[in-house]
Amino acid sequence: MKTRAIIFLLMMLMAFTAIYASEDPTENEVHVRKTRELKNLSERFKAETGFTGEIQYNYEQMCLGVLEGKFSGITITSTADTTAYRTAFNMILDRVLPYSKATKSKLYMSKITSIWGDIDTKYYQIANGYNIEGAGSIKIGYDSGRNRFVVSDSAVEIPQINANELITKDRAEEIALLDKNDARYRKAKVKSTFYTNMGSETYYLAYLVCVSDDSNPIFGDFTYYIDALNGTIVTKHRANHINSNQHKS
Repeated sequence: MKTRAIIFLLMMLMAFTAIYASEDPTENEVHVRKTRELKNLSERFKAETGFTGEIQYNYEQMCLGVLEGKFSGITITSTADTTAYRTAFNMILDRVLPYSKATKSKLYMSKITSIWGDIDTKYYQIANGYNIEGAGSIKIGYDSGRNRFVVSDSAVEIPQINANELITKDRAEEIALLDKNDARYRKAKVKSTFYTNMGSETYYLAYLVCVSDDSNPIFGDFTYYIDALNGTIVTKHRANHINSNQHKS
C-alpha cells in the first residue's frame, strides 16, 4: 500500500510539474508588465483626482476599468435631487477623462435613472454621428446603500475619419454581392452603420451588410462587415453563426 501511495504521489507531482512547465513564460511576463503599468497608473490617478477606493484594471484597453469609492470634494446628501446628481457625475467625469480613451466632445449624457437606491447615468461615445458596437461608454453611478460612487469605463479609441470619403451604401452592397459570387444570392442590404472591432484589433466604421436569396434581405443568410472608408471586407459569416470569422461556400 505504501508503494502504491508513493507512486501515486510521484505521478501527481509529475502532472503538476508538466502543467506548470507548459505555461508560456512570455505570456506571464506580459501580464506582469501590464499589471505593473496599470498599478502605477492607478496610483497616479488616486494622487491627482483625490479618489479613494478599489480599482479594477482593463487589460484589453490598458486603462482603469471599474472604480468603486469616493472622490474628495464630491459628496451626495440625503436631499440630493437630479440636478445635484448631474453636477456630481459631471465633476467625476472631468476627473476620469484624462485617464480614459474618450474625449468630452464625443460624449453624450443619457438621463439619470434610479433603481433600488442606485442612481446612475451613462456618457455614450458617438463619433461622426455613429455609435460604438458593444462598448463606447462611461457609466457613473452612486450607490446610496454603501455611500460610494461607481465608475465603469468601457470607452475605446476611435480613429479620425473624413465622413465625405466614405463609400456609399450601394457600393458596400455591391462589394458583398461580388464577394458572395453566387447566383442564388442576388439581394444585399446595409442593415446598420457603426464603429466596431469585429474581425480587427482596432475599431473602424463598418457597414453591416446582409446578403440573402430571400425577398427581404434584412434577415440575410450571410453577414458582412465592410470598412466604410475603403470598402475592405473585414470579416463575414453566416447570419446564425456570429462567432465564426468567415464562412466558406
